Amino acid sequence: MKKNLCVRGWMFALSAMTLPLLAGCDAGKEPFLKASQAEESGDFKGAATLYQEVCAKKSPLCSSAKKREARMAIKAAWKAFGEGSYKEAKSVADAAAQSEDPVTADGAKAILANPDLVAGLAFEEALGQSDKTAQVQAMEGIAKEPTALSPKAKEWLDKNRPGILLAAAKAACVPKGAGSCAELAKRLASTHPESPEAKEAAGLLAENYKRLYPKIKDVENLLIQRVAVYEKAAKIEACKKFGGTDDTCAEAVTVQAPGLDYLEGFYKQRLELVEDPFYKAHFEKRWGRAANGEYDAEPWPKP
Repeated sequence: MKKNLCVRGWMFALSAMTLPLLAGCDAGKEPFLKASQAEESGDFKGAATLYQEVCAKKSPLCSSAKKREARMAIKAAWKAFGEGSYKEAKSVADAAAQSEDPVTADGAKAILANPDLVAGLAFEEALGQSDKTAQVQAMEGIAKEPTALSPKAKEWLDKNRPGILLAAAKAACVPKGAGSCAELAKRLASTHPESPEAKEAAGLLAENYKRLYPKIKDVENLLIQRVAVYEKAAKIEACKKFGGTDDTCAEAVTVQAPGLDYLEGFYKQRLELVEDPFYKAHFEKRWGRAANGEYDAEPWPKP
């Protein structure tokens, strides 16, 4: 019995002595150490390659290497996010969110839900827009939101919006132009009132208004006639309630007004000549009110 105890003791001692030797022979130990150092220094791509090498060498450290590589993706995503590479951050986080490691998956989902990442992605997308009008609208939307990207969007707008709006105004403030000269000039005046672009746009607006003034006055006069049509029809209906016929009431009512079909057709023709969508929309609203007998004179100043 004593001999057996001694043998077992000797074998135990031998096993304890050989453990460090076995660990020292582990081919994955060196790449694992180097991967940790690379991760610590922020070289996540290099670290990932080294962690994969640990498993390629069939090291006992493979399980730990896989877990560290998975969780390192969160660091990589945050790094890209902090550097303003929002698409890269999302790409890394999207992949990490599929991880079987719950810590990694939860961390990735937290990044993806971050409002600043959402705004950053929108900012990057806006920068790539070829449509300048859409680009300005996107940046204005980002600037309104309380995120870390709001100041960057405002800075971009201060630098780029005046020139973009002026270019659009130049295209609009001409016969059969694209867009509304009035809206663009007013927008520049409200967003960048002291800018040279706003002053130039104001001059373009004045010239365009001078050109359209006679056509605007024509449509204004047609509004008055539309009210007259309403009043004539109302008086005829009142007459008929007292027993008159269509013919007798039409003769009795002395309000001078053109036929409705003729007037509406003529109005559409004249409104088309106004061209600027801003003035057109203004008249369309007032035409609807005039059809109900309402008329508020618009003091169009003579240029």
